[in-house]
Amino acid sequence: MENCIFSKIAKGETNTKIIYEDNLIVVFNDISPAAKAHLLIIPKRPIKNMNYLKNTEEDKNLVKHMEEVGEKLLNKTNPNDEHRLGFTQPPFNTVPYLHMHVLALPLTCSFIRAPSLNPNMFFWTTDMILNRLNKSK
Repeated sequence: MENCIFSKIAKGETNTKIIYEDNLIVVFNDISPAAKAHLLIIPKRPIKNMNYLKNTEEDKNLVKHMEEVGEKLLNKTNPNDEHRLGFTQPPFNTVPYLHMHVLALPLTCSFIRAPSLNPNMFFWTTDMILNRLNKSK
């Protein structure tokens, strides 16, 4: 994961414009936006993808924190727009690093809107992830 672009962004090793940063996460714009506003939130601690999250308070709090920050940022810049926040599940994620998509609708990418696909197969909300973690050992 050291050569992963998101790992480099999390470490501050790129010239990516950071929108928000704290001790747990980094937020920046998606380079290929799928909506009129499309942010990505990544943890500073490298996690390969949502399948590597564990049923620990640390991981559950991280996921909740990512959602809270995403909601706050979108409510500040796009207060009247419907929002969609979630994680892509492998193999639908293009970067092997946990990241939350924060979208202000409408979507502009047909892949995400595709009616023939079950969104639960590839786009997981925070609640879905937390429910899965709570059921795991």
